[in-house]
Amino acid sequence: MNKKQFFGNFTGFIQRALKFNELKARNGLSSLEEYLEDLDDEYFKHGMRMVVDGVNAVHIDEILSNILAFEKDKYSRRYKTIVKRAVLGIQEGLSTRILAFVLMSLAGLPKDEQRKVEYIVYRDPPDEPAEPDPTAGTEGEKFEISGLRQWYMACEDIEYKGLEKGVVFGNSKNRVIIITDECQEPDQVKEILAEYGGIKVHQDGLDLDCD
Repeated sequence: MNKKQFFGNFTGFIQRALKFNELKARNGLSSLEEYLEDLDDEYFKHGMRMVVDGVNAVHIDEILSNILAFEKDKYSRRYKTIVKRAVLGIQEGLSTRILAFVLMSLAGLPKDEQRKVEYIVYRDPPDEPAEPDPTAGTEGEKFEISGLRQWYMACEDIEYKGLEKGVVFGNSKNRVIIITDECQEPDQVKEILAEYGGIKVHQDGLDLDCD
């Protein structure tokens, strides 16, 4: 596998992995069964088969790592490392947003290639489980972020810095973040929101610049 093939394979794989993750979140692990036989990636299929069969994560990691150890090609090793992490992330139940960030971090793409992949992933995100808006009926300071990628990054930063207590996140279709009275560091959260273009929505419907 050469560099160009790796970029192409990774772009297709990350979309497939995120869709599998959403299917599991929406319909449960057994819902993946019918999609396994259509996979042409034998390494991913082998890993997901073990996940569906309920094999312990420690054993899945060991088995996939043993297979990976025999891979000599540099780009094939990197690709299979990403596939292995995706399999374990899906089994673990990572959120699709976090799984995307993890897989992107392992790819080591040049900035121009990373932008292309991010555009494809965020332009056509995997379908979300049909569920009520998590911010519905929540009282507090409401902020909207127009860009999907920026919204994801803001949510990630808030969680990464341990500021999520008292903060309620919407979803990719309703890109809203609400700071409730329970938030202990509202100013820090607002700084993050401002960095990603957050707009404060006043109670009377007027849009104000993020403080």
